[in-house]
Amino acid sequence: MIRLTGGDWRGRSIAAPRGDTTRPTGSKVRGAVFDMLASAVPGCRFVDLCCGAGTMGLEALSRGAAHAVFVDSGRRALAALRDNLLRLQIDRDRVTLCATDALRWARGPEEGGDIVFCDPPYRSPVLRGLLPALAEAGKVRPGGWLVAETSKTTDLGELGLTGLRLERMRQHGDTRLWLWRHDPPPMEET
Repeated sequence: MIRLTGGDWRGRSIAAPRGDTTRPTGSKVRGAVFDMLASAVPGCRFVDLCCGAGTMGLEALSRGAAHAVFVDSGRRALAALRDNLLRLQIDRDRVTLCATDALRWARGPEEGGDIVFCDPPYRSPVLRGLLPALAEAGKVRPGGWLVAETSKTTDLGELGLTGLRLERMRQHGDTRLWLWRHDPPPMEET
């Protein structure tokens, strides 16, 4: 069992699917992400790509996100997510479930979010195609954040993402967090 680390459901348990196909984001890394984005979360639309059991999206909802979009193609992961939504008694109008892979979602017509979090399997090459696709499709709203969780050996610093600026990279044990910001357009002078 995994425990949520903050917000209204702090300390509540959620389940992850059995087996090694899903690697939920650890509590220290979740805490680090939400500490860095604390002011951006309340009222936001949070997108959890490669969501597994939905740990990050559920954490965002617990901390005041208005809506969470969960994207994953794994049947067992989505079943665990549905169980977690029932366990936490989350209103269906606060969530969108997309049973598809993250790259297909990024290239599709679906609305993006204020915070888009990507956590594919560490050895998967999907991020090198997914991150540019998200940027090109405008899936991160102006003023919003794109966050990627990778292994400590992954280097994404050379990626140029259209309209996004790499703000920081932080390492937490075996994990790296990459945060890009979509600067809002400048205000027109009158």
